[in-house]
This record gives sequence, C-alpha cells and structure tokens, in this order.
Amino acid sequence: MLKEGRRHGETDWDGQDGRARVRTEAMALRELAAAGVHVPVVYEEFDEQRHACLAVEDDGERTLEELVRVERLLSVRGALLLSAGVARLVAEVHEAGWAWRDCKPRNVVVGDHGVLRRIDFEGGCSIGVRGLSPWGSEGYASPEWLDPAADQSSCDLFALGVSCYQVLVGTRSFGATSSLRERSFNLQQTADLIEENTNAFHLGLVPYDSDDASVNLARLTVKVEGLRVEQCRREQQLDQPHEGNNDPA
Repeated sequence: MLKEGRRHGETDWDGQDGRARVRTEAMALRELAAAGVHVPVVYEEFDEQRHACLAVEDDGERTLEELVRVERLLSVRGALLLSAGVARLVAEVHEAGWAWRDCKPRNVVVGDHGVLRRIDFEGGCSIGVRGLSPWGSEGYASPEWLDPAADQSSCDLFALGVSCYQVLVGTRSFGATSSLRERSFNLQQTADLIEENTNAFHLGLVPYDSDDASVNLARLTVKVEGLRVEQCRREQQLDQPHEGNNDPA
C-alpha cells in the first residue's frame, strides 16, 4: 500500500502538513517495530515532487469496525476478548514510548484467528510531547483533546474506552445525532442494574440462591446478556433520525 503526504496539504496551525504526517508515521512504525510491536512493515520511504511517499504492508483484511457493523451484537465472550485485545494493542504502544492518538475500531485490523493489528499512525507522537495540534477522530477524542499540555497517552485511554463500548454494544457511546444526557442516563441505568445483579450473585440472594453454583452463574449470564441487548436497542433508537416534518411553516 502506498501513502502520499502532500507538501502544504492539509497544513495545520503548527505547520504540520501531509508530508510531515507521513514522515511521522514512517518513524512511528519503524520505532514500534524495533520495540517488538506488531505494526505494518515499512518497505520504502521516498519523495516524489516534494511530496512524501510511504510504501507499507497492505492490511488487506477487514477492520474491527466492519466486524462490529456486520455482526451488530457479538457474544459477550467474543466482545470481551476483542476489547481485551484492543487494550493490549494500546498498552504495547505506550510501553514502547509512543501515543497512538487515533485509537478506534476502524484502525484495528482483524486477521486470521482473531489476531488484531493496529494501523494509521499519522498523528502518533512520543509520550510526554506537549504543544501538539489536536489529532484524532470525532466521537473518540477525549475532553482534554484541545489542551496542548495534555498527556497524549490519556487521550488514547479515552478512545480505548469508547472503542470497547462500541465492540460490546454495537454502536459508539457518543453520537452526533442523539442527546448526550439521554445516552448517559441509559448507560448509567444499565450499569446500576448489572452491579445490582452482580452483588446479589455474590451474596447468594434471590434469584442466585441455588445450591448449584453453575445454575447461579448461568442465571447471572442470562441477566447480563439481556441488559446488554436492551442497552444496544436503546442506542440504536437514539441513532435513528427523528421522525416528523421539520420543514419551516
């Protein structure tokens, strides 16, 4: 796959243009690979008429976002395994001294046997760097996104949380078409019910009072899965456009 960063293309307020971002990605991929992090292989980096070009290994497989969109609602076990896998991807990047700055399911490739791989490091930077222009994707950017003094690794953790939520529920936790207050209320209500049932399970209260521990665990699993499906249904309703005639009178 060939990436091109244009000189003076998409120039930000700090002077970073497309060429600079491609060079940043090349450096990030090389340093991460040297640290033992599984990232696309850099084949060649060269300039073409003052534009930077980067030949990298083609991911050639579907992304985690595509998997979630097709499956819509994964099994609890499958969703948790994928979420844990994404968390490991972020942790490995941080352990290598880098911040990803664009963690999201679209930038995670799902390979054979569920092997995950991260892509797209145009906005990556060394942990501890300050004063960078904002970088990331709408819906995954953290509250400190606009703070030049923010720790960039914390931005990754916020995006990781949104990504895991998307894998578990089937939709992003923050959407432009719905009320954030209503979405937060639904999420808190679901979390409270899960906590309530988990506490009852640990205390052996009804309906988790069977002498057979496997029966109690099965009941809890069914209950939590039901709550997750209901949360997904609510999210889908919030993502639907409002009906009605909005034309001016």
